[in-house]
Amino acid sequence: MARRADPERIYAAKRAGTVARYTSRVGAERAERLMAGWETEADARGLVRGQTPFWSDANAWFQEQLKPKPEGPRPGFEEIELDLTIVPTVEQGIADAKERRKELSAILLMAGAVGKDAPIFRETLALSSFINRAVSLHDGVVSGVGQANAHATFTLLRAYSELVVLVYYLGDHPEYLDILEKPPQDPDIRKKWSELFEHAAPEMPGIRSVYAMLSEMAHFGSTAMWNPFHLEDPDDRRLNFTTYPRWKVPDRDPRVALTMLLEADVTTIAVLERYAERHLVPDIEKYNENSEIRAAMASLGAKPPASEREIGTPSPEVAEAMFRAGLMSYCEQHDALETVEGVRAAQFTEFARAWLETHEPEQ
Repeated sequence: MARRADPERIYAAKRAGTVARYTSRVGAERAERLMAGWETEADARGLVRGQTPFWSDANAWFQEQLKPKPEGPRPGFEEIELDLTIVPTVEQGIADAKERRKELSAILLMAGAVGKDAPIFRETLALSSFINRAVSLHDGVVSGVGQANAHATFTLLRAYSELVVLVYYLGDHPEYLDILEKPPQDPDIRKKWSELFEHAAPEMPGIRSVYAMLSEMAHFGSTAMWNPFHLEDPDDRRLNFTTYPRWKVPDRDPRVALTMLLEADVTTIAVLERYAERHLVPDIEKYNENSEIRAAMASLGAKPPASEREIGTPSPEVAEAMFRAGLMSYCEQHDALETVEGVRAAQFTEFARAWLETHEPEQ
């Protein structure tokens, strides 16, 4: 007569086999902890020990537990203490902020995007708008500090951090400007702010923690709720509050705001310069190169170009000489001569100088 299977003995055997299988990977002690942890988890899920779902789900749970766990907080959620020593006094902080404002305003000039003959590209307009926003928020924060207006100050700092991550994203994805420059669509295809902060987080430690803290003031969370109140004497339980703006901790809060403004200004200057270097400066340099080439062609009596993309049409004699000099090549697609890729404006200028030394200028 066959013996009836004992569920407890079968379970114990399978359990021992599972522990032994994982012992070879993680050691006996951890393998036993994993098994005990799964038994607790399975009980919570309502799985009956020993039945098929119990064992089929066990392996997936073990694999999940054995995945490498990232050390520390996720990017952007780091807790970085503000260094208030860089703003020793409110007066010094405001004076320093005025100097940084000049740097913000000068970014267009540094990029070569302003001047009587400076070209205007779409990126010029975008960068100008970013700078306008940055300077406006900067001024608003400084004004808020001067008026002891915590609500306005920290809410504007929150908006400033949004500008930082937006410009950083545009530096990597300039095509997003196509979406940003138009009114919202239905459905809205703009990026969520959480996505923009996530994109910037690996390069901006603590940015998401700072944003969450500022949002508590901007969205009237607990920080905003209790800002007007100050416990003057805990023993007497005297509570002081006002209905007008003021700092909760007057000797600290304005310095916190100015330190955060300093970090926002420095980061904004960096991301604005990054955007300009990637998406505006190359266009300006190319325009300036073409302008120099057009000037050289004009000195050789070339027919004026029909557009800024063209450099002019030289006489057949000049064109042939340029072809031989490796400055121009024949484009079958357009049935015309065009500049050879990689040739610089200085080479055209030098060719024109040498040509005019031995030839009369063409009229």
